[in-house]
Amino acid sequence: MRKRPATTLGFYLWGEVGRGKSMLMDLLVATIPKKGTRRLHFHSFLLELHAAVHAAQLRGSSAPIDDAVRETAAGLAVLALDEMDVSDIADAMILDRVFRRLFEQGTYVLTASNRAPSDLYRSGLKRELFLPFITLLEDHLDVLNLDASRDWRGEGLEGERVYFQPLSIETSAEFDGFWRRLVGDRAKPLRIKVLGRELVLTAHENGIARIRFADLCEQHLGPADFMALAKTIRFLFLDDVPVLGESRLNEARRFVMLVDAIYEAKGVIIVRAEAPAQELFHPVLASEGTLRLQSRLAEMSRSRWLENNNMRV
Repeated sequence: MRKRPATTLGFYLWGEVGRGKSMLMDLLVATIPKKGTRRLHFHSFLLELHAAVHAAQLRGSSAPIDDAVRETAAGLAVLALDEMDVSDIADAMILDRVFRRLFEQGTYVLTASNRAPSDLYRSGLKRELFLPFITLLEDHLDVLNLDASRDWRGEGLEGERVYFQPLSIETSAEFDGFWRRLVGDRAKPLRIKVLGRELVLTAHENGIARIRFADLCEQHLGPADFMALAKTIRFLFLDDVPVLGESRLNEARRFVMLVDAIYEAKGVIIVRAEAPAQELFHPVLASEGTLRLQSRLAEMSRSRWLENNNMRV
């Protein structure tokens, strides 16, 4: 076990999916005064950073990243980030700068991840440039491994069926029947504006939407699109999800971002797929958050999730 840092400015809690990391973080944040405290999903934090850089560029800043870092860190006493992960070198570089700023001003950082700091961006391009950030985390945060044996999301009460497989005439009829039970024949296409473009869902009515996997996860979409979607709908019917081989890394990443966004917004995804969730991804894609996706889909299927979020169907 790594030695505890001399000056601790928070913790880095890591462990396998469904072990209670997000719950522990939420319990702690609930005890902290709200002023100066922010609790964000990691993708949301990155999106805000990139938006701040873009805004600084539009203002004609000579140092847009520095301005964005300063604005993001201003007034923060506590920053809690859930599901921390890094898959892009540009994100890696800006994270190093914003975290250095946070620690310099004494901000406490609470973060949770499925990976130990040393495993972040493990196979990334030019990873040597990212290593100082790992050292920064280990120098300022208590690194704690939540080494539990059970995936609590995968257990619990039986709930509504929200995962249909395989892709067959029978599951198509069941999937359509669930859709009609909630929506009837009133649905119309939904257009969501995101950063100057439109995300179009096939059918929508009263916060319930439907779309094919290819129309979301095989398109050039990112965290901003999926978070805008999650803010707009409560239930998403996602049809025709294929088995994703090792050559379909981008589709797998987008699927993970989509499920993360819906989960953080306390929504539900109803899926019709080619195979069970545990068999959808080639093993090489496990490092892309697919295990977390499977765990979160399992939790969304429990009646407790629906009841806690006022989504009884």
